[in-house]
Amino acid sequence: MLTLPSRTSSSATSNHFASVARDKLGALIERGRTRAAAVLDHVERNQPRDLLVTAGELAFEPDEAHPGEIVIVPDQGMAMPLHRFALGQVASKAGLPHAYLGRLLDPEHRKFGPELLAHNLTRLYREGRAVADEDDASDTFLMRSLQLPQRREVRGFVSSRFRRLDSRPIVGAFANACQQIGAVPIEGYALDTKIAIKAILAKVYEPVPNEVMVFGMALENSDYGNGALQVSFFALRLACTNGLLMEKSLRKVHLGARLSGDVAWSARTLAAETEATAGAVHDLVTRRLNDRNIAVLQDGIRRANDERIEPAKVQDFLKKHLLKGEAEAVVAAFNSADVENMPAGQTRWRLAQAVSWIAGKTEDEERRLDLMRVAGNLVPLPEAA
Repeated sequence: MLTLPSRTSSSATSNHFASVARDKLGALIERGRTRAAAVLDHVERNQPRDLLVTAGELAFEPDEAHPGEIVIVPDQGMAMPLHRFALGQVASKAGLPHAYLGRLLDPEHRKFGPELLAHNLTRLYREGRAVADEDDASDTFLMRSLQLPQRREVRGFVSSRFRRLDSRPIVGAFANACQQIGAVPIEGYALDTKIAIKAILAKVYEPVPNEVMVFGMALENSDYGNGALQVSFFALRLACTNGLLMEKSLRKVHLGARLSGDVAWSARTLAAETEATAGAVHDLVTRRLNDRNIAVLQDGIRRANDERIEPAKVQDFLKKHLLKGEAEAVVAAFNSADVENMPAGQTRWRLAQAVSWIAGKTEDEERRLDLMRVAGNLVPLPEAA
């Protein structure tokens, strides 16, 4: 049962505590440079190769070299292993539920599961049962692969309307804009199908007594259909390095005109789209990350800190946005006597920090980003800061 007891201030939130929190900033910035540099290097070295394929010409087979995996075989082409994310896209476009996919690939069913899944996918695609998405009944797909040391792996299987954007200029524009306004990298993620970079202004704020914080912006993008390109405000509580992603300032969906014929023919369109998007990212960071907007973010934090939250609302929110185990962990953190890693009080702000605290303990980096966004959604902000 959710009790959400009230909290009272303790010595853990003294001025000394705030001073210690400030001392963490230098170490975070130093670590952040390394992680952000790794993301820039990853983007530069890992550019996807594109191939348009027709559903009726595809075949799927169990991967003999890697038991439990599936390869895709384009007509008269080389078999390529499917990354688990791309396999999920393939199955979804054929109408196969995610649970069915997971069950057939479970080690318990390894003797027959991959073979059955490959057979079903081949049959569904060749009989025209696979469509690009709900609004696109085309039987032509864009396959995005990446060259690994010993094999070429398909990491994205998307609609032929997928708007390709070269991540290199976009990430470069974000980094240049941050440098221009004095923001420094604080964290970076180079995941298999998504990248993210966070940068902060090296200036400490205290929107609520003893809540010592820094603010910045985060860039996320996927070359493989794993989410839209987006730039969001980022807030970090220095006492425990709980992070929140707040209010999307830019969200660009990867959807454009249908590709046709040779994909390379669209190189000029790709360059123009990328240049425009990189310019938008640069302008957004330089124009939005300022004292006026940070004041809006701080005001939202104060409002969240002043708002007492009822157990029923907490339950509804957690049920909608979190997995069962995550929700239970958040409730346990909220109900704990901990006022170091989360602020005191039965408030919306403590709940946001409880979600962020659990996010920091999550090993899956992609899910960690998702939970930071959930935490940020608990902070009341205007439609546009």
